[in-house]
Amino acid sequence: PGLMKQPVLGAAFTALTLGLSALVFYLAVSVFQMNVVAFMATALIPFVFGSIIVLNMLQDSLFSRFKQPVKGLLKAGLALAIGVVLAQIFLALAPLVTKALSAGPPTFEREVWLASALLSVTFPFLMILADFFQFGGLVQDDEASSPEPAAAPDS
Repeated sequence: PGLMKQPVLGAAFTALTLGLSALVFYLAVSVFQMNVVAFMATALIPFVFGSIIVLNMLQDSLFSRFKQPVKGLLKAGLALAIGVVLAQIFLALAPLVTKALSAGPPTFEREVWLASALLSVTFPFLMILADFFQFGGLVQDDEASSPEPAAAPDS
């Protein structure tokens, strides 16, 4: 009970998040020998981008029948999968919009382009679609989808 109150709960979740992040970073960079910039561009940034899709664009509507922590793990897994798939699609389409990009050191052109394409270009467009255009017709409003109430008979 003492752990489930603020500020202890916030500190515990912060420590858990830092610990898990350090473990993932250690595994990727030290164990699997990934370059730090490549890890950022192929895993971390796509995860953030996938999170934007899952939480913002899908209105946090997925996995509502599950309880935490399963619900959160499913959302995180889906966010990672969506982000990685979309990152690969972006990389496949990159030659249509840019010159040939070199991957890795010294310039990390491909990684910088991917990070920019995912976050600094696509993210604002998604937010404009969601906020300014109310999803541009992609989401049906509850009021618009409900049938008109029947007119009351005149007495």
